[in-house]
Amino acid sequence: MELDELKILWKDKQPLMQVVKSELDFSQMLGKKTKSITGKLKRSLWIEIGFCITFLVAFAIISIQTKYPSIRMYFGIFAFVFVLFIVVLFALLKKINKLTGSILPVKVNLQQMAGILKEFVKRYFQLTMALIPISLGVSFLLGYNDATLYNPSANEPLVITMSKLPWVIAFLLVYIIGLCIGMYYFTRWYLKKLYGNHIQQLDVLIKELDD
Repeated sequence: MELDELKILWKDKQPLMQVVKSELDFSQMLGKKTKSITGKLKRSLWIEIGFCITFLVAFAIISIQTKYPSIRMYFGIFAFVFVLFIVVLFALLKKINKLTGSILPVKVNLQQMAGILKEFVKRYFQLTMALIPISLGVSFLLGYNDATLYNPSANEPLVITMSKLPWVIAFLLVYIIGLCIGMYYFTRWYLKKLYGNHIQQLDVLIKELDD
């Protein structure tokens, strides 16, 4: 093959080599971004697992050591809720690890990961909001039926006089409304801090692949 033919062949291959190099660079860059996002996501999951274990231990200690049956049952119930939630978090962590090491295309992995996280955050928020009235209802029922609410000196139940009843009702309404509003905004901020930002980054990567 003559020198001129070699030069022509080399020029023909240059655009193809540049495209291959560009795709390789993008793939490497995408891989680094994906590892960074999944790394942060796993760290967020471990942080939440740590919080859940801490509250579980604290609630279990209170439930065991308190002498009041209503408090024992209340903290015992929610200690069990934390156990269930820890199981869910470990299951989610296992799914993320499985997708990270999967041989599926990068785009499919990212889409599945984003879908799992969005569903998890949605259910997390719904469960938190549902637990507010449930916890208030449980505490009311346990407190109402607790024998320790009796006045030890008079051996009679503590009663609320009619004159104080409107104030008690007003206080309870303000407390419940304030608790619901506070938990609503705190839960949204908390979920965005731990998972929302990662979901946005995953959506950006998926969009880059689509483009």
